Amino acid sequence: MNVYQGILWFCILSYFFFTSDTCKYFTTDMLHSSIEGKEMPKYFYKKMEGTIAGLDSITIELTKQDTLFFGKVYHKEQDKQLWIEGQLRRRTNEVILYESEENIGIVGVYKGVFSSNEKLEGLWIRESDNYAKAFSINNILGDDFKIQFSEFKKENCKLRDLHKNLPKEERFWYSDSCSYMNVVLIRFDSYDKSKTSKINELIEKSVYSGKRKTYNSLEEFVSSIQDLDRDYLGYDIIQRIITFENEILAIEEMRDEKVDGVHGYLNFKFHNFDLRNNTIIELDHILIPKYRQQLNRIGEQIFIQKYGPLDEWKFDQGNFELNNNFAITERGLLFIYYEYEIGTYSQGTPSVLIPFEEISDLIDPNGPLNRFLQNQNPSHDQ
Repeated sequence: MNVYQGILWFCILSYFFFTSDTCKYFTTDMLHSSIEGKEMPKYFYKKMEGTIAGLDSITIELTKQDTLFFGKVYHKEQDKQLWIEGQLRRRTNEVILYESEENIGIVGVYKGVFSSNEKLEGLWIRESDNYAKAFSINNILGDDFKIQFSEFKKENCKLRDLHKNLPKEERFWYSDSCSYMNVVLIRFDSYDKSKTSKINELIEKSVYSGKRKTYNSLEEFVSSIQDLDRDYLGYDIIQRIITFENEILAIEEMRDEKVDGVHGYLNFKFHNFDLRNNTIIELDHILIPKYRQQLNRIGEQIFIQKYGPLDEWKFDQGNFELNNNFAITERGLLFIYYEYEIGTYSQGTPSVLIPFEEISDLIDPNGPLNRFLQNQNPSHDQ
């Protein structure tokens, strides 16, 4: 047992046998000189289960992208789901995760290290009074589907190199950086390749299909940045998991385009997959025929409550309409509009979350969404 683990166990024993204030002011900052976390991959997705102080059962879905973390935590005893964001301290490999409750903000902080690739342990600190308890969680994802991330990046430095020999006063007007395209792609691995090859193909094609120009592969799409003949362009396409449960996979694809001289573009595109049948899921696959009018009416009520009157937005002839950019989440169907789709740049990318209970009569009883809900909640009945 190392020093760090010893302090954690001391906190737990103190909580039960002495006073709840014993660990009130412990944080992992006090332990930096005695711990070293394991080196972590740049990207990963883990679903982890464990407890806080051996009492509060928690499940955390955690995605790491470089030094940033995000995901969600479910507190079983409280029946409450909170959102998680955080960061990695490179010097110590310490993980800091902030859990937030809607309309309240940060309610707790997890500080710890990965003592192995599959185990994260440390202290959970209550935001209101710095009261701390030990926590420990372990990765529970099996070998059926291993989630990995692949990174593809190409640069174009032709214009930078061309401009670097200009006089200083002229060079000021040009970027001194290389243009680039960077794609971070989700991939599945399994001992049964037939289960994953089709899904990987669909995920990969989702990045470059539907473009004005036809591309035959992801490599060709990423390499297209090398044909660019204008000034600086930075293009990041980064995928992350929204839902991975009950044979449903929902992916969010962030597309961040940075252009010299003007503001950039930031959009979020969703992809939904049926892992049982290795197919893409569209709205028509999960809802009954002629669902659109009722779905729009429900979405309109939620949109107005969140964003105000429709006359502040650019809907066609003033009629509210949801787009087809949706994700299946644990709580409902999440729709996000693209920049400029219904508003100005400053209005961003509005979102509408439609709870499943609001559309229970629209869900196709034979579709993958109903199967997802039945496995999530056996009492769900159409």
